[in-house]
Amino acid sequence: MKSKYTSGKSVGKNQTVPIDVDDPRLKPGKIGQTKARMGAEIDVVGLDGKSLIMGGRGLNNSTGESKTPNIPEPVEIVIPIGGNKAPKTYPGGSGPIIIVPTDPTNVTVEWINNDLVISFDWDYTNDVNDSISQFIVQLTSGGVTKRSQSNIFLPNTSQTRQTITVTKSIITSMFNVFKTGFSAVCVLTGDPLNNISNTICATSIPEYVLSLPVPVITVSAIASGYSVAYATPTEDIYDAIDIVEYESVSATEPTGVTYTRTYLGTINPVSYTHLTLPTNREV
Repeated sequence: MKSKYTSGKSVGKNQTVPIDVDDPRLKPGKIGQTKARMGAEIDVVGLDGKSLIMGGRGLNNSTGESKTPNIPEPVEIVIPIGGNKAPKTYPGGSGPIIIVPTDPTNVTVEWINNDLVISFDWDYTNDVNDSISQFIVQLTSGGVTKRSQSNIFLPNTSQTRQTITVTKSIITSMFNVFKTGFSAVCVLTGDPLNNISNTICATSIPEYVLSLPVPVITVSAIASGYSVAYATPTEDIYDAIDIVEYESVSATEPTGVTYTRTYLGTINPVSYTHLTLPTNREV
């Protein structure tokens, strides 16, 4: 029994099929037949191995700035639409069908714990937005710009104000590490045929506030050293405890001195031993 595609979140939706931009199946007059045979959306991959909707280079575009692949298509083009709407059919012609979606507006951003929450206005009632299937997030940190993976931020077609949450794991997948300092946070819209809007950025970006609590530690003497027990933070940003020390004979905490790291990790409690011990140690 065949499963029926009812929405962009339906388990019956066939997986998107990546096809190289120079693949013969995308030659003039064949793209419609190719889509029909596959029964799935097509993700056109540029010459550099990157999806055209994610900025990949096309055959006639060495810079990756074109919004659509330059592939003539004389037959009708059918674009799947999310939700329970019927597919949108556009008449063919001598060239590709080009749809320019409306831009997001009033883009704002805030940190909620370790999530980057982006809100913006988008006119879902405009006919040119009927085929829009996703929002794409573009982040810039340390001079490096990355875009989110395809089809993870879906439009809400019941309200104008859109809110998408870029989680810690999504940010980590984009940059390979969890970034918290961004010089630009932007969003754009896209459809299955790589038509995209302009990239619109937030006018201001708040600073990230570390959500870890003040550490609570208990230091106990052991043979030739000491043991440090601590309350393990439950926040997902927690990575390790960093223990440092300074040797001193003072009974009070010294100021203006350099501490030495003795441990970095997640063992609890931590035991640290010395060959010789001074009178006092500040930990």
